[in-house]
Amino acid sequence: MKAKFLFLTLSLLVLSSCSTSIKYCETVGYIDYSQYASKGVFISESNSVNFEYEPLGSISVLVEDGYKKGTRRSKYNYVDLDGNRHLTEEYEYWAKASYNSALDVAVDSIISKGGNGIINLKINHTVQPINTKEQYRNIIFLSGMVIKKK
Repeated sequence: MKAKFLFLTLSLLVLSSCSTSIKYCETVGYIDYSQYASKGVFISESNSVNFEYEPLGSISVLVEDGYKKGTRRSKYNYVDLDGNRHLTEEYEYWAKASYNSALDVAVDSIISKGGNGIINLKINHTVQPINTKEQYRNIIFLSGMVIKKK
């Protein structure tokens, strides 16, 4: 009886000392605008600038973590029954959303619209749980006004 009581007491002590705690973490996000400036694109988080411009429209971009399709060199270089040679294959990979990936999409879009700048740039980063295994998905939302510098 004493042995059971001692075992129960020790078990309670061991189990009560196991607690999960939130770990301290420091992160820094940095967006390098110089790579876009070298393409001739002006980016500002301010809504006022000291040069003349023509407003072209508003832009909003949403980029989320997820699987993306890609192509790579095939491990198996083969010829199918129709005589077609297959040197590449399609595959899926996990792509992480980032500030720069959202800006890349935005800059490509504004250049295709004839713009060369974004003002009043706003970037929001949220994290969404995927499932119960403590896996998370990054979501980047970017918005601003597309301009053409005169």
